[in-house]
Amino acid sequence: IESLKRTVRHEILHYILFMIGVNNSDTGGIFHYLCNKYDAHAYKEMPEDEHEIYNGLMEQSLINVSNILEQVKKKIIIGYAK
Repeated sequence: IESLKRTVRHEILHYILFMIGVNNSDTGGIFHYLCNKYDAHAYKEMPEDEHEIYNGLMEQSLINVSNILEQVKKKIIIGYAK
């Protein structure tokens, strides 16, 4: 069950980042940061440029997932309104 939960969190993070137009690849620094924060198992190596993004996020804790989810919700609502 725990492995399944971790996998679901991993895939949800891909979707959230996709919805807001951010690099959602398995090698992305933001993706790795969020996987680390929410126990979602980022398993692929990051390239050096993405590692710099990750390190910056680790130092400053810039990402607030509730704000990201609000952006996703707005995009979904706007999409349905059209």
